[in-house]
Amino acid sequence: LPLSPTDPTGSPYSSWSAWSGNPALVGLDWLRQHGLLDDASLETLDQTSYGDALFEKMALVRQAAEFMLASDDHPLRSQFQRWKVKAPWALDAALFQTIKSHHDHTGWWQWPRGLKDCQPQALEAFYYEHRFAVETWRAMLFFFEEQWSEVRRYAKSRGLQIVGDLPIYVAWDSVDVWCHPELFQLDAHGQPIQVAGCPPDAFSELGQRWGNPVYDWAKHDETGYAWWIERTQRNLHLYDVIRIDHFIGFSRYYGIPFEDDDARDGTWYPGPSFALFEALKAALGALPFWVEDLGEVDEGTIKLRDGLGLPGMAITQFGFMDEADNPHSLRNHHEHLVVYPGTHDNDTLLGWWQQQPESVHHSLGIGGEPKAVVGELLARTLVSPAAIAVVPMQDVLGLDGSARFNTPGTCEANWNWRLPNDALSAAHAESIRAHFSETDRLVDH
Repeated sequence: LPLSPTDPTGSPYSSWSAWSGNPALVGLDWLRQHGLLDDASLETLDQTSYGDALFEKMALVRQAAEFMLASDDHPLRSQFQRWKVKAPWALDAALFQTIKSHHDHTGWWQWPRGLKDCQPQALEAFYYEHRFAVETWRAMLFFFEEQWSEVRRYAKSRGLQIVGDLPIYVAWDSVDVWCHPELFQLDAHGQPIQVAGCPPDAFSELGQRWGNPVYDWAKHDETGYAWWIERTQRNLHLYDVIRIDHFIGFSRYYGIPFEDDDARDGTWYPGPSFALFEALKAALGALPFWVEDLGEVDEGTIKLRDGLGLPGMAITQFGFMDEADNPHSLRNHHEHLVVYPGTHDNDTLLGWWQQQPESVHHSLGIGGEPKAVVGELLARTLVSPAAIAVVPMQDVLGLDGSARFNTPGTCEANWNWRLPNDALSAAHAESIRAHFSETDRLVDH
């Protein structure tokens, strides 16, 4: 999933900053180790509470940032100063959050004209009046960068690569839209003309109205896709491999009138297609992408994916329908593919199985104890010829639907499953190793 800040419901797909890491992910123990925090702590919860994280935990991260800024001799101060030079996006993000706080958290389109329009003189005056608050936000973003760099160094030392998700859209009330309104379909008052989503499907009969403003692709083309080049470069700093979210949207995007409450009356429009990716290749070279090509896949999406030589995705839970041309069916898998039992939008394997009628159970020849059911469905995933298989931790643990991460088209009780500290055991390690060995996916170092 993306590492960007989430919206208040916990979704990382409607972030207020496409460049920023999420300060709410900063480890409090890490801050203590650097002498920035005392022994104050939060209760460890079975499920993530975004209310607690955004208020109680963020208050502690802010406290640590203020302490560092007030300590001229703190070892991280010099690193912070060097990092600010390399991360100009952080000043925009810090200004955005500080201005929002100063104006009762209203949307940027409701700010005074100078600030709303990003006029340099207005921003400079605001910065000098609220310098400590702005620098505190920058320090909080810096903490994320420092700790994430340690995670990446550790992963590299273990021969591991990190795959990150690049969401196609950003939130309307985001630093990205505020700084670059010309790149989005907005009216003269800063309101979206159209918003993103997807039409009615198996997940929702009303479709999904995500609410993100859609891009003005003609403007992006005029700039040589500079915003996308910088954004991709930033993501390659965070991850080794990038999963491109909602790849369909680059072939054609679904625009919904802003005033509509649901997605039924949206319209498909052509996306940037090859032009965007040719610009990315020219600027950055070979791109380590795989693509989320689920949903209303059209011929243009397939042509774009295959023309770029990018692997798409197959979902085990979608593979049991009888259609001969079902791309998720195991018989239609191939090596240039990434296979999942289910993504963050699906139920867990056990949860999915428990929702299927007995006829499906009998037709697949799987029955018995939950552990055996999950084991058999995992095996059907891992035996795929797909070069890459991704197994969610909930399925490693054999959890039921109560551990589902997200239900598309809903806003409540999503994104909040967390791995308990003592959940993983030697038995789980042995089990997943056996699965990898039996399906020839075990890589020994």
